[in-house]
Amino acid sequence: MSAADRHPPEYVLAELAEGVLEDGTSTVSEHVRGCPSCQSVLDQLTEVTRLLRTTPDRVPMPAHVTARIAAALNEEAIVATAARERAEQEARAADAGASGASGAAGPVGWFRRRLPIAVAAAAATAFIGFFGYTLINDDSPPEMATSSGAADREFDTDDRGADTDDEAGGEDTENEENAPGDGPGVAEPGPLGENLLERTILDVWNSREQVQPGCGQGLADAQGSDLVGSTEFDGDVLVVLESDQLTGWVVGDCESSVGGETPDVAVPLPQE
Repeated sequence: MSAADRHPPEYVLAELAEGVLEDGTSTVSEHVRGCPSCQSVLDQLTEVTRLLRTTPDRVPMPAHVTARIAAALNEEAIVATAARERAEQEARAADAGASGASGAAGPVGWFRRRLPIAVAAAAATAFIGFFGYTLINDDSPPEMATSSGAADREFDTDDRGADTDDEAGGEDTENEENAPGDGPGVAEPGPLGENLLERTILDVWNSREQVQPGCGQGLADAQGSDLVGSTEFDGDVLVVLESDQLTGWVVGDCESSVGGETPDVAVPLPQE
C-alpha cells in the first residue's frame, strides 16, 4: 500500500476540519477527496466544530442538581449549628462549676495573704540586725564558747590573782592599770575568757535576758547597782549590773548576794 492509499489519523483530519493543519495539507486533502471513509469522518468533525462554536459559553445548571446542592448545604449548616450550641452549653456548664467551687472555698483572709510577707520581712530584719551586731562586737567565733568554757574559768581566776598581786605591789601599778578614761576593773583586750564575758555582758544588756525574774537582785542591792539581767554561763550564773559601767559577776546561783571584791569583768556602757 502506497502512502497515498493510507488513511491519515483522525487528529490530522480534525486539524484539517478546524483549518489549522499546516504540513501536508494538499496531500491530505487529495486523499480525502478520493476516500469516502475519510470524507465521512471529516464531515462529522466539521459538524462537531460548528456545534461547539455555536454553544453558549455558560450552560445553566439543571434544576434538580441545584436542589440537591442546596439541600446538602442546609443539612451541613444545621449540623454545624447544633455542634456549636452544644459546645457553648458545655463551656457554660464548666464555668458554672468552677465558679461554684471558688465560691465554696470563700475569699482568703487579709491576714492569710499578708502573713507570709510579714514573716519574711521580720526574718530579714532579724538577720540583718544580728549580722551587723556580730560584725561590730564579735572578736572570735561564737562556737568557741562551749569548747573553751574550762579555759575561760582558768583565765578569769588567773586574772583575779594577778589583779590582787598588782594591788599589793604598790600605788604605781594600780595607777597604771586605772588609766584616765577607764574605771576600775575595766577589761583590757586580753585572754579569750574576758572577751567571751564581754560579749555575753553586751548580749544581756541588749536583750535584758534573765535566768528567772529577779535573778541577781540581792547582788545588785549589795553592790548598790542596777540589775540589768542574768544568763547561765559555764554552769554558773552571770549577773550583769549597771552603774557607771557594765559589770559582770559570776555567782553560783540567782540567790547569791556576795560576789568577789571586784567584778569578774567590766565594760564601758554602750552608746545607745
